[in-house]
Amino acid sequence: MPHAVCENRPLSGRSISNILKMAVVRTKGERPREHEVSGHSLRVGAAQDLLTDGHDLAVIMRAGGWRNVSVVSRYISLAEHNIWKDV
Repeated sequence: MPHAVCENRPLSGRSISNILKMAVVRTKGERPREHEVSGHSLRVGAAQDLLTDGHDLAVIMRAGGWRNVSVVSRYISLAEHNIWKDV
């Protein structure tokens, strides 16, 4: 199938993963390991961005569709967030 043809269907999880991996190759110059980057990475990154933008846990959980505090807490614990920077 030619690259210039757009199909009217949603992207599969595999397609999204491949698109993200190609973006990493363009930025870093090397392909990431198999489970290093995935569609789920976008969800985790969005949660971390919301935290650093000052949103509370309830907002982050609602945006990401999480119901379990321990799951989202594990993701945002890796964010580089300094609560004292604006004090």
